[in-house]
Amino acid sequence: MSQLQAVLFNRYDWTISKIRKFLERNKMTPIKPIHTTANYYRVRLIEPKKRSHEFRLITLQMKPEVKAVVMWRK
Repeated sequence: MSQLQAVLFNRYDWTISKIRKFLERNKMTPIKPIHTTANYYRVRLIEPKKRSHEFRLITLQMKPEVKAVVMWRK
């Protein structure tokens, strides 16, 4: 079973306000405050699993400026 672990938004195309509207519209609830990196805003939806050897994470391009981090059991 796969789960959406996080969503990454390009910092140069998105604002915090736009991200919050996107999350509300798509019924996504962050578990932590929005994290800012050099190029992205990261919204964590679930914690990564502690036993990482049992799970795999991949990043999928949803739009040119949005990426999804998907986790599933190996």
